[in-house]
Amino acid sequence: MLSALAERGWVTQVQCPAALLPDLAAPLAAAARGPLVFDHLGWPDVRAGVDEPGFRRLLAFGEAGAFVKLSGAFRLSREPYPHQDLDPCVAALRDSFGPERRLWGSDWPCVAVERRPTYAETLALRDRFRCVVPDHIGC
Repeated sequence: MLSALAERGWVTQVQCPAALLPDLAAPLAAAARGPLVFDHLGWPDVRAGVDEPGFRRLLAFGEAGAFVKLSGAFRLSREPYPHQDLDPCVAALRDSFGPERRLWGSDWPCVAVERRPTYAETLALRDRFRCVVPDHIGC
């Protein structure tokens, strides 16, 4: 599928736990010739922290030019809004993914969750995480 996406020049959006990235890194890097976007903060394990090998691999993708979508904080955090347990991960993502490669998404309609965040909360996180809202990503 990655080859088909690359042939069309489409964006490859990756949505998997960061812990799987050490095994997926080589196939992703080899096959995805277009932009790579890691969704939901790259799905870090907040309890494992920023030194978890999969999260470190995610940061390496950022340093190589990939994008990260800072969305779905309420899905990853172990704390209620404003999800401050994500701050170390977000700080590391800001360092590895330049400001032009940190995207925001509301994750609306926020399905399959016990408590849906308000839109105001998602906008506040966009500002706190210092994201951009692009009109396109190379497509």
